[in-house]
Amino acid sequence: MKKLQLPLLSIVAIALAGGISAHAELIDQIEANIPFQFQAGMAKFPAGKYILRVEQGSDLSTMEIQSQDGHSALFGIRDAQASATPRATELIFDHVGNRYYLDKIFDQGDKSGSAVLDAGYAKKHGADVESGQEEHVAAISSSKNLN
Repeated sequence: MKKLQLPLLSIVAIALAGGISAHAELIDQIEANIPFQFQAGMAKFPAGKYILRVEQGSDLSTMEIQSQDGHSALFGIRDAQASATPRATELIFDHVGNRYYLDKIFDQGDKSGSAVLDAGYAKKHGADVESGQEEHVAAISSSKNLN
């Protein structure tokens, strides 16, 4: 029985470490110039320059977005996987009708990223988010050396 406990604990520790590393690349801040009005979580923002960062002490489950004028909001995130390795840091928005919703965040060269927790967009606006289009916005991550 004791022989089985050690391997099981090792598997659990490896699994937990894997879950934490999925957001490891997004711990530093990401800056983006978003050219349209959008929603992040439950907050609406005008077009402009923004900084996104994982909220300290949130167990990597909450992100903050802040505009240049200091307007900010928190929103929940979960792990996400890109279908291909991103060539650049980017924010991905769902574009439904004339509305944009922040959906995913990926850092250059890392297929593991973050997805914004569903805030009930489809129900609230009577739109089918799944049938919407994606809009990709380039961003700069301070965790990468871009020189």
